[in-house]
Amino acid sequence: MDKRLREIDEQLNGLQRSVGLHYRWLVQVFRLIAQQDRDPSDVLGLEAHNACDFGHWLNHYLERKSEDRGFLLAINEKHIAVHNICRQLVDSILQGKIKEALFNDFEHALQGFISAATAYQAHLLQLRISYDTLTGCRCGAFSMSRLINR
Repeated sequence: MDKRLREIDEQLNGLQRSVGLHYRWLVQVFRLIAQQDRDPSDVLGLEAHNACDFGHWLNHYLERKSEDRGFLLAINEKHIAVHNICRQLVDSILQGKIKEALFNDFEHALQGFISAATAYQAHLLQLRISYDTLTGCRCGAFSMSRLINR
């Protein structure tokens, strides 16, 4: 299998796994609210977006300077927004000063995050299907002259 195909598959699998792991972070947030028996900084700290599993995956790819950087930066922006708004929402709940608008903001941030991740996934899938699995060449990039010159 072509190296680029393996990279695309790795990115797709990592994206899917990391988004799934981000739901675990949400469960930790709910546990924190319900039990209030632990330090919230690991879940809700100012750098929590870098500490969660999704943040680790995203930062790894942001360091690479790939052609997908625009997609990754959009995801990063939405990911940070989710963490920031969640922190505000949880603080308001724990202080007994619940701000209804924060629930809407949090929902909107989650939808933006999922939309950005889905757009990247669609981009990767489009790249993936643009390769011929038998030759490893990009469709459209394959020509008869490549066969003759082999």
